[in-house]
Amino acid sequence: MDAALDYHEKNPGISLRRVAKLFGVPRATLQDHVKTPRKRKEDKNCGRLLTAVEEKALCNYIDRLDSINMAVRGEFVCDAANAIIRARHRPDDTTPIHIVKPRWATRFFQRHGYSSRPQNMLDLVRKEAENIDVIRDYFRQLQEVIDREGILPDDTWNMDETGFRIGMKSNAMIIMKRKRAYYFALPENRESATAVKAISASGRVIPACLILSSLTHCASWYHELQGLDPEARVAVAETGYSNDELALSWLQHFNEYSRKGQVGAKRLLLIDGHGSHHAAQFIEFCDNNGIIPFGMPSNLTHLLQPLDVCVFQPYKHYHGLALDRLVRDGAVEITKLDFLSIIEEVRKKAFKLSTIKAAFKKSGIYPLDCSIIIKEILNRQPLNTPSPPYEPSFSEITTPTTYRQLNKSANKIEKVIFSDPSFSPSKAQLLGRFVRGALFSAATGVQMQRDLSRTKYATAVRSQKRNAKNYRLQSGGVLKGSEARNMIIKRKGDDIAKAQAVLDGYAKKLHNTVKKGYFETAKKAREWRRIGILDPLEILVTGRTKRFLIKG
Repeated sequence: MDAALDYHEKNPGISLRRVAKLFGVPRATLQDHVKTPRKRKEDKNCGRLLTAVEEKALCNYIDRLDSINMAVRGEFVCDAANAIIRARHRPDDTTPIHIVKPRWATRFFQRHGYSSRPQNMLDLVRKEAENIDVIRDYFRQLQEVIDREGILPDDTWNMDETGFRIGMKSNAMIIMKRKRAYYFALPENRESATAVKAISASGRVIPACLILSSLTHCASWYHELQGLDPEARVAVAETGYSNDELALSWLQHFNEYSRKGQVGAKRLLLIDGHGSHHAAQFIEFCDNNGIIPFGMPSNLTHLLQPLDVCVFQPYKHYHGLALDRLVRDGAVEITKLDFLSIIEEVRKKAFKLSTIKAAFKKSGIYPLDCSIIIKEILNRQPLNTPSPPYEPSFSEITTPTTYRQLNKSANKIEKVIFSDPSFSPSKAQLLGRFVRGALFSAATGVQMQRDLSRTKYATAVRSQKRNAKNYRLQSGGVLKGSEARNMIIKRKGDDIAKAQAVLDGYAKKLHNTVKKGYFETAKKAREWRRIGILDPLEILVTGRTKRFLIKG
């Protein structure tokens, strides 16, 4: 277009149609440019939405994200540019704001010499991403950041999100003899929930942030019987997944708790490539609060991220066991109430100090050692680590007294049978079968009694939870467990105060009615005494003579 305009200025006698055809530009567009001439060569920024200084600042923002291994995408750059435009727009200015469009980012990258490369998708085979050079480069950059900022283990954090299906668990091995398919009836609630967790190299854990698929907070979620950590936060989202707003809210939650045990000047936060972690407001909050976000290479979180390496797998394993226990105890429907009632117990089992420290060591983060990851990659194919032997996590069932007595008696009978020669083999065999049958029946009864007790207890607990008064506490947003419980207590106090006010009103009304009746009766009595229907009222005072009531 610039060349066509230059040609037209030098050759004004040639028609615009011919110039447009010669340079391959639309005639109408060329005509508009001729009617409204602009300074093209004198001011390179003319017509641009950002000034040269603003574009330079944006370039610095991109370079900074790239230096800490954060993947930069076009939409992130557009968001940052629009934030600059909105920031300089006066609040009292009613003129419309011209924001950048997605294609603007392409032209911006071309102007400043940035090249775009396709990012590997998560559905590609992760094996292809296990590049030793990439891993060495990642650890080199991480070492530089740790040395430059003086990061200590207490200030080295890893955060990630993991999703749950509230009423679904993975398949598990079962013990059986019959060679047939076995199906376990598990209620399927396909609602999604997300747990956002953060752990430090020293073994600390930030209280969980749980995201549920809902639009409002319900009071029953925060009932004391739920066992939810008072410091945990519950957020609601229509999908049950994290977004930019919830990511920023979690970051504020993280800053509040991680700062309490901070040792050095800054904290290092290892994160994956989720889009919400690259938002401008996320990065800005980190800058303002001494948090250094450090991204991981794509498709390598299964090797480099401590939470993925050691923690999330047992987290989901224990969640599945808890669901299994709920169903075996008689639950016919798994709801958000059930999920919230078990998630704290599950967290305590999965997020142990030894597990967290092992996660950072196995991922090569602390102590910093990339050879651990490289060795694992090199040995991944030939070596196949056998599964550890099964060790039951529960103690043996406490046998009832009657069964123990029966067992002792059976042992004595067996000794008598084998030691007494007067017992014929046929009688000994018959008596032995009877003893074994009695023991079998008693053992079966113990198991049935145990199952019934657990079912009865679980049913009673669920009944208490679901019979608790439920109402909306808040629409949207994030609620801390202790804050929600305080809201419930305050509301209960308000309800009691309202009920007391109603009772006080009825008592006052009754008092006024009785008082009015007494006054009316006394007034009528005085009237009847005055006209002679009633005799005069006599008053007798101790130590004085009897007298008549003058007004009575």
